[in-house]
Amino acid sequence: MFLIAESPHNQIQFRSDTMLATLALTLLINQERLGFGDPAPRAALENPALEWLKSNATPFQADIPNAEELKSIVSALDSARVIGLGEPTHGDHQSQLFKTHTIRELVRQGKISVLMLEINREPGAQFDAYVNEGKGDLTDLMVNSGIFSIWRTDDFANLILWLRAHVLRTGNPIRIYGIDCQDAQADIKFAVDFLKTYEPAIALKAEEEFQALLAHNENEKTIYAFIQSQPKEEFARLTKACDELTASLNDKKAQLEKNPGFDKALYAIKAAKQMFLAYEFEFGGQEPDFQKLPPEYFARRDVFMAQNLVEQLGSQKAALWAHDMHTASNIPPAFAAMGYRTIGSEIKKLINSDYISLGFAWTKGSFHARLFKQGTPIVEAQQIPFTPHNLSCNQLGDLGEFLARLPHNRFIVDFRTADEATKKWLALPYYRGWCGWGVDPEKWLTDPNQEAAPTVLHDILVYYREISPSTTWNLPPKKQ
Repeated sequence: MFLIAESPHNQIQFRSDTMLATLALTLLINQERLGFGDPAPRAALENPALEWLKSNATPFQADIPNAEELKSIVSALDSARVIGLGEPTHGDHQSQLFKTHTIRELVRQGKISVLMLEINREPGAQFDAYVNEGKGDLTDLMVNSGIFSIWRTDDFANLILWLRAHVLRTGNPIRIYGIDCQDAQADIKFAVDFLKTYEPAIALKAEEEFQALLAHNENEKTIYAFIQSQPKEEFARLTKACDELTASLNDKKAQLEKNPGFDKALYAIKAAKQMFLAYEFEFGGQEPDFQKLPPEYFARRDVFMAQNLVEQLGSQKAALWAHDMHTASNIPPAFAAMGYRTIGSEIKKLINSDYISLGFAWTKGSFHARLFKQGTPIVEAQQIPFTPHNLSCNQLGDLGEFLARLPHNRFIVDFRTADEATKKWLALPYYRGWCGWGVDPEKWLTDPNQEAAPTVLHDILVYYREISPSTTWNLPPKKQ
């Protein structure tokens, strides 16, 4: 199973980045569920941890936490510039609900003034303009802006509406940025449109350099299919063209920087190049053997997103909305030495540890995902509907099974306050129940290269005994 993030407009998906392999218990290729050996040493660590959790976990009574129950998260930002809010799947209701209400409380208390999203630059800019200037129509933005369809949900739409209302009532802006880099077409088009107004000759040359990309018809094939359709040598040519276009803008900086959009155009070109770099080995017509690629390759997109976040952050405080595998900040040193990275670990490095991460765990329930067999070509898997599936994390060795031994149906716990016995437990591996947009139920929580991960990945953990599917906007196909 690959966890795959979506790209704009056509529910386009890409192959996984870092964390499926990053946080594996073993690097061996193994399709059998991993046993954890003699249960006695494990129990010796689990029992004191259970006692500590009983005393230190903060239960909340309903799926929506109230202000009192959110104190631990709100307090965390007193010492952090960025808090990473994860999600265990891209299709469960509870994590989205929790994140939207956490963000509201952080905004209400003046703890953050920026929301960083695992979406591309263009939809981020459109949502920012809506929240802060009232530009556009929210329904149109939800459907047509290019936001990934996994977040076309009631919860996300309600958050955007609330943020707009807060700006109207207080006059205080809440900036929104898309930090992802998976839409080179929109990014190059933005830069070209800027140049058409101020430097038409440079714009004309750029249109020629990126002709195939700009002519790509998203209704006929996905961006991923487009990349696969390009010869291998196109990777070098396109990245060089991005460098040359950046140099052309910088050469004209004295004349151009006074014009609105100059900095955004430079950023857009950078994001386009990041996409090419993130999918370098997918140029050339065939999906590569992902198991043979170096860890550094799978970390590229995370590293780029972290850099983009910090560049936009400035001196502000922000919340980051992304998957658990991106927000994780505590990568085991052995894996970090191999080249694995997450957005969270990179942010922590770039802003001198002023980063707090929050992840999720669950035991049973249902969530939206695309159902397909492991090994299905990505382009083929892109066409599979996003539907609810019942799965669970309640076997011995699953984190959900362990946490279900506690009396709470839902709770928050801050592991930074753990005692020494609990810190030892936090080094144990558990199957986490993570899922992106797709799942092979036959491989669910079986392959240690995919699912077994150390417990101490996030600073704060949110637990739900039961999850339900996200409230997606299940709309008819777009009229041609």
